[in-house]
Amino acid sequence: MERDRLLSRGNILLILLAVAGFMVYLLLNDVVFPSSAIDLKVSREEVFRIADDFFEDYGVNTLGYKRVIVLGADDNANAYLSKQLGIEGANRLVREGEVPIWRWELRYFKPLQKKEYNLYITPDGRLVKFSMLLPEDEKGANLTIDEAEEIALGFLKSVFPIDEGWIAVERSSTKHDARTDHVFVWENKAKTYGEEGRLRVSVEVAGNKVSKFFWYLKVPEKFLRDYQTQMSYGSFLALISVLLTVILVVVGVVIFLRSFRAGIIPTRYPLIVAIIVAVALILAYTNDIPRMLMEYDTTSSMVSFIFTQIFRTVMVAIFIGIGVMIAVSIGDLYGRKYLPGRFSTIDTFRKGRVFTRELALSSLRGLCVAFIFIGGQVLFYLLMVKKFGVWFPAENEYSDVYGTIFPFIAPLTISIVAAVMEEYVFRLFSVVLLKRVFRYLV
Repeated sequence: MERDRLLSRGNILLILLAVAGFMVYLLLNDVVFPSSAIDLKVSREEVFRIADDFFEDYGVNTLGYKRVIVLGADDNANAYLSKQLGIEGANRLVREGEVPIWRWELRYFKPLQKKEYNLYITPDGRLVKFSMLLPEDEKGANLTIDEAEEIALGFLKSVFPIDEGWIAVERSSTKHDARTDHVFVWENKAKTYGEEGRLRVSVEVAGNKVSKFFWYLKVPEKFLRDYQTQMSYGSFLALISVLLTVILVVVGVVIFLRSFRAGIIPTRYPLIVAIIVAVALILAYTNDIPRMLMEYDTTSSMVSFIFTQIFRTVMVAIFIGIGVMIAVSIGDLYGRKYLPGRFSTIDTFRKGRVFTRELALSSLRGLCVAFIFIGGQVLFYLLMVKKFGVWFPAENEYSDVYGTIFPFIAPLTISIVAAVMEEYVFRLFSVVLLKRVFRYLV
């Protein structure tokens, strides 16, 4: 009988579709997802060694500085290349190292001190950006613009040699009370990416020392304006989704309060699920502290900043936990009343019987649906782009988790929250609610 259930027609069809979806993803993800171009040839530890070697060569003493690292991307350049060349073409340029899109972002800082250092390093270990944030009153030399340009060119020889294909497009100076700063920008006229995109390198000289170096793709202003307009359409659709969710939440809270007063709301199981979700969220936010420290304002207390983040994390976790408890309560109540045949697997799990045939089959079906979904997502995106000319940049799939202490915590937390909310809010509560409102099963 177990064999019959496992090898039923429905299960076999689901498994075959899952295999097909997974194969579609493996074969075509490079055409859809920009993050498929990420190739971390150097580890976090190696990136820190590269940074330390750079600072030593440049004569910067980082002793006593705190340091954090995240994996980031030039989103505007990524979107531009994806639009102009297609994601497959953009990914090829990224893999070949021709255009800097993905980078390790490092920050060296001291609390209550404005002076700090930032480095961007490509996944294969090349320098993309160096910046030294100086106070306005930092003393320095007052060089002429030609003298400063010699310093800038000397710096480029050691980190990013340029040839005659690079043309100067900007030379400017800013006079401060204690020093004079200069900015130089060169553009590579030898090659154009898309319609007008070109590689640029900029160097800033503060006094008589290089304070900033940046190698980047200059994205046309027209594309950025059009891109922001297109993103606003997506924001509008997201707002509609939020409004519908708010309506659902209000209805759910009203039903919860009425049922709670009537004494028919289950409490123990929803509370346990809420605690699990809250703890998972706290772990995820705590694991994300390196990214938070990238945004820390060094003019304020670091202890105060971290305490504020922890307090905010706990409050958010409690708030979401309460929402989960309400969702599970009304989902359980409505589901058992109107969809009684859907709870056998949940009841098995609630009784602590984890290693059972029924739970294993449900897990298998869930994994199959996940693989079908990712394959369908790839095909949908290809269909929209190739057949209908619709373009919208695919998300970067939470690439910032690479910079966290334990990268697995973020996807684990997302999966827990999504499983709970989708099962109880959308499948059990919402479907039943729509059934009652419209008098038919949606």
